[in-house]
Amino acid sequence: MRRIFWLFFPLLLFADASIEQRIYRSIFEALFPTKQTLRLWSDDRKKIRQIRLIGEPAVTFVDDPEKADILLVFHRTDVGGHQPVLIGRYSLLRVYKDRVVAGFYWKKGRPHLIFFDRGLRRYGMKLPSRLTPYLETAP
Repeated sequence: MRRIFWLFFPLLLFADASIEQRIYRSIFEALFPTKQTLRLWSDDRKKIRQIRLIGEPAVTFVDDPEKADILLVFHRTDVGGHQPVLIGRYSLLRVYKDRVVAGFYWKKGRPHLIFFDRGLRRYGMKLPSRLTPYLETAP
């Protein structure tokens, strides 16, 4: 039984990566529907490599957060600027509460996706109707 598990384990990892890429693509398409090239800054090199494979919209990575269209933050709590933020950990929500437009993270082996009405309104972004079930409105 263990041999079977180790035989299929790489396939399970690839499946998670493929799901994650599709979710990121959906997020970027929803937040920036007219952009042909999206400038993205992230603090996680592993995610950068994974997101490079997405396709449309084309993603260009920038070294300066000020030059990005959106920031993808997983670890750092000190990223300045005025750009919208996509968080990769739920604990970062408090840090970036005024700038966060969406959150995508894994919890107990399942993907969690959430959009924040407050941030979307601040940056003038609208969600397509297919993603409104993931919209969180602040009181």
